[in-house]
Amino acid sequence: MRTGMWRGIRGRIYQMYLDSNVCMLLRFLLAGSKATLHVSDLVVVGLPVPIRRPRLCSTTSRSRLPCSSSSSSWSGPVWNNNHHHYYHYGTSMRTRRRATSTMAKNPSEVVVLDGGTGEELFTRWNVPDDRTIWSAIAVREERYHEALKQVHLSFLKAGCAYVTCNNFGITPGVGFSEESMKELNRVAGRIARDAVSTFSSSFSSSSSSSSSSISSSVSSSSSSTAILGRRQVLGSLPPLVESYRPDKVMEHEQGRRVYRECIVDVMDEYVDGWLAETLSSSDEVIMALHAIHDYYQDGCTGPVYVSMCVKRGGLVRSGETASEASTKILEKAREWGIQLSGILFNCSRPEDITRALVDMASIQTMMTTMGVALGAYPNRLTEISDTWELATHPEPQAMRNDLDEEEFVRLCMQWVSQHGVGILGGCCGIGPSYLERLHRRLDSRRCP
Repeated sequence: MRTGMWRGIRGRIYQMYLDSNVCMLLRFLLAGSKATLHVSDLVVVGLPVPIRRPRLCSTTSRSRLPCSSSSSSWSGPVWNNNHHHYYHYGTSMRTRRRATSTMAKNPSEVVVLDGGTGEELFTRWNVPDDRTIWSAIAVREERYHEALKQVHLSFLKAGCAYVTCNNFGITPGVGFSEESMKELNRVAGRIARDAVSTFSSSFSSSSSSSSSSISSSVSSSSSSTAILGRRQVLGSLPPLVESYRPDKVMEHEQGRRVYRECIVDVMDEYVDGWLAETLSSSDEVIMALHAIHDYYQDGCTGPVYVSMCVKRGGLVRSGETASEASTKILEKAREWGIQLSGILFNCSRPEDITRALVDMASIQTMMTTMGVALGAYPNRLTEISDTWELATHPEPQAMRNDLDEEEFVRLCMQWVSQHGVGILGGCCGIGPSYLERLHRRLDSRRCP
């Protein structure tokens, strides 16, 4: 009896360690729930873990590659406190059961994405800013692979729940052939996955060196709290031709095929979910979602986020209001059986994002009903014109000087409290120091 009681107590202590959230532990205890450890974190307490990297699946999958738990030493459901989803381990990311919270009611429910990978490569790692293929140079040139990995690691250490693969610039619009896209997208996925594995391994090794690390981690600073829990990889579904230009969006059927064959199909083995980002219209978002629908036949994948750029006044680059564009996206997702994890606005000025968030209040009920969160990750760039093209701008877009770390955090917290934003991050010019500061602020407010 004593042994059974000790196991129950120990399980709850481990859960508190993994969550680093006393409030959540109390909810577990009061509810009488059985504490369940996340398999990828068990190594920090010396328990066995599967050798294969966990993949997400469902026992009812109808996808082309059926799921199987035979390759893993654990096939039960695991609660991931970062994103409020139930996961089942298997051989593919194609399907999963999930339960999401929609609008964040407090900072403890906020997910933090990473920031601007390209600007970090250029400013801190001396990778040249190629004005043709931009940050894709760090994937194409093997000599920059380690720098790219270190950038991913810097965001993970800052407390980001996700890192996004650096495949944003690997598109036909800048001259890559489809075969080159496939090859380089695999490389981008491998580097991001390797960064997450390195991060997890280094933390596990340091944490298991002392039994006192469990109690000290719970009360330590947010930089320690940030590295608890499983970190994940998102594959980017970028504009295929040009950013910020709805008039240059690829024809739907062609773009749908390119997204699927050159990105989704080749990166699926490396990623935990998808981020269709910096898109300029609802049509462009729907094209990316169509590729996901084609590939994941039953529509249940890992997290799927879609993010649009907005311009002055909070309008999407196409001229649609944020709520109009989002309604079209939600209706199409529902038709195809795709469970969106979030609709976001990115690579835009914070003041324009705020106006878009205000407009999104008109469809809050629809988003809540469908289980879709609201998110934002702004850039630090000056205003971008409607006629912007990468090839015709030999110099990088200027950075604004009125968006320091404290102002960024203030805006993010305002979005959480006033607009129910549940997903935050950064785009061009928002580096690890910004997101670490945001993570500290969120972490300090988890328990009132």
